[in-house]
Amino acid sequence: RTSRVQTMLLLASLLTSIALILPQEEASATPAGTSETVRSFLLDAESALYDPTAEGLRSLSFVIPVALQRSDLDQMLAPMGQKLPADTPETIRLGETSVAWELDGVPQVDGVVAETFPAALAMMRGQIQASLAPMGHQVLSAALNQMVSFAPMLEGFDADFDGADGDDLRVVFQRKPGVPATTIPADSITWTFDTEDNLPTGNTMSFSQEGPMGEMQVTLATRYEWKPARGDSGKLILAAVDATNELGSFATMKQRTEYQHEDRDGVMVLTSYKETMSQKTPMGSAPEVVKQVTLEFLVVNGGADG
Repeated sequence: RTSRVQTMLLLASLLTSIALILPQEEASATPAGTSETVRSFLLDAESALYDPTAEGLRSLSFVIPVALQRSDLDQMLAPMGQKLPADTPETIRLGETSVAWELDGVPQVDGVVAETFPAALAMMRGQIQASLAPMGHQVLSAALNQMVSFAPMLEGFDADFDGADGDDLRVVFQRKPGVPATTIPADSITWTFDTEDNLPTGNTMSFSQEGPMGEMQVTLATRYEWKPARGDSGKLILAAVDATNELGSFATMKQRTEYQHEDRDGVMVLTSYKETMSQKTPMGSAPEVVKQVTLEFLVVNGGADG
């Protein structure tokens, strides 16, 4: 049973990105518990980041394929004593998510599981379906360079400076009384900023969650890497995210996502990304899995298919 649960966990990690998604609600008034100094610091840090709408992005649509290599799946199914049939294709498409976004509109995100589905993965069909929409929203956040967005967080959290962490400055966000845990499950999040240029470098959070073996403490740590959107200077775009999920003593999952952008219609647009994933458990380490994902049917501002 333990091997089966471990395999399901790793399969789940392959289907959803584990970097932190911040809620994208509209901001309102400044929270009373956050000083104007702290709020200004956060918004100034965010102002260094590239905004594709400032270069004319008005609409964006694409399809995210969810596909895995047969060899990777065979390695993950091995602890359960299972193997895919010999006639299984080398690349297995498990589903896809379509995303359509328009400026000032509500994003349309729809996920569909493939009709032809390997019998050995039937147990994962429902979990895959549930993962597709969150994955679409997260990739859209990356495409809009909004993986770091503090205004929505200040709706539900009070922020304050909390000293230094090596070369980084710490800012702690505490959930405001009466605010439910929805997108962000933790009551406290610590963000770090480079003291040289105030760029956000990462965050950590910890919370309890029901797991396959009972309640466990989950710790999420995320690190961000930035690069100039164009040339060697100017506004910055997300280059990579390193995320570590510690699921109590049960498992540690690590994922690095590297983003590739191109100029489309005068706007720097996300075109593909590479995910490198690994998992360690008390029973041993799972094989590292690398996924290269290229966005399909990419359309910018109603232009031709990219």
